Amino acid sequence: MFTFVYNVCFFFARIFLHIIHRKNPKYKARLEGVVHTFSNIEQFNKEHTGKFIIWIHAASSGEFEQAKPIIEQIRKNRTNVAFFITFFSSSGYNSHKNYSFSDCVSYLPLDTGKNAKKFVNTLKPDCVIFIRYDLWYNYIRTIANSNIPIYCVCATVSEKAMNNPFYRMYLKKVFMYCTHIFCVNKEEVGKLSEIAPRANAELSSDTRFDRIISIVEQNIPLILTKEHFVSEKPIVVAGSTWREDEHLFFQYYLKHKENLPVSLIIVPHEPTHSNLQRLKSMFPVGVLLSSIESNPNLLQGNSLSIVIVDSIGKLLRLYALGDAAYIGGGFGHGIHSTAEPAGYGIPLCGGTRIERSPDAVHLKKEKALTLIQNTSELRQWIDIVVRNKENRLQKGFLAKNYVFSRRGATIQIIKKIEKQFEGNNTKFIQE
Repeated sequence: MFTFVYNVCFFFARIFLHIIHRKNPKYKARLEGVVHTFSNIEQFNKEHTGKFIIWIHAASSGEFEQAKPIIEQIRKNRTNVAFFITFFSSSGYNSHKNYSFSDCVSYLPLDTGKNAKKFVNTLKPDCVIFIRYDLWYNYIRTIANSNIPIYCVCATVSEKAMNNPFYRMYLKKVFMYCTHIFCVNKEEVGKLSEIAPRANAELSSDTRFDRIISIVEQNIPLILTKEHFVSEKPIVVAGSTWREDEHLFFQYYLKHKENLPVSLIIVPHEPTHSNLQRLKSMFPVGVLLSSIESNPNLLQGNSLSIVIVDSIGKLLRLYALGDAAYIGGGFGHGIHSTAEPAGYGIPLCGGTRIERSPDAVHLKKEKALTLIQNTSELRQWIDIVVRNKENRLQKGFLAKNYVFSRRGATIQIIKKIEKQFEGNNTKFIQE
């Protein structure tokens, strides 16, 4: 009965969403890309016959960051494994279609019974991993009925889901089909136990912490170094900024432009041409990162004061240059990732909208994250924390400890998967 009701509701929801989003460029990109999914599977099967197939699904880019440590660690341990990666969103697909540790990246067709059966029967995965919350009923039911193990990692349940009886029923169904569920913290274990008491769940952590720690410890060199900035001025990395965030720094810059007390690296969330032109007009002394990359002579001496980053994918490593980090989004839908800069052991600052970010809530509680509402409070944070080395190091230690004390989820998850298959799956143990 549940399957029938779900499929009827999904049918009408699909029509409704198509009418609303049919002119949306991201939606159109998904429609164009998903038609190639089954031909991608056929080509993948030809190239990886006899290998242990792991299918990993994530909603978009942010969720896929939680899959990367698992993929890369299994790659180190096993040679006879092939990864088929799917995304629901076009942004996730476009950001990772050339991800070097995958064997194929594709879109996931809509969750109809027909699509699910065709997908699973064509791919024939040996193991399926869903990341966080993008759990689709027909796919999960089909996988389970095919006796293929299903793992949900970094599982979270939103408060909205907890308060919606229909969604709770849906989650109970999909979680009960999962072979094993790894929850990111005790709160999530409690929520999941309330929704699906018989589900096979355990406390883990967030694999993102392992990825952040890995990047911090690799310390991959950048073309920029601290030595290229004005001497003895702390560097503030303003990451994933929106217009409201940038306006705060603009007001600060106007008041101090004759002798700016800090150096700035501004990384806009959307480095579009119009946004970059606006930032260049706001900060006329700012230099585009692409200009530095194409003309290293600009790095002669320690003269840089403001750098504007006009490309994507560099923010996490750029935090390594910072003595402090301002994280954007806190004046809009919600603050962006605070765990990434925290891994570098630097004090954090941002707007007040943190309720959707458990990391930000915990970091504020640990006094590693300062919340501000205006330019005056930004100035106070810079004067009291950023320019005071003792305060800066103390809050930076608290931030780093938050991340490093949560490492280990990747190994925990991989051990569980290996225990499931070792000894009874020749493809998995073959080297």
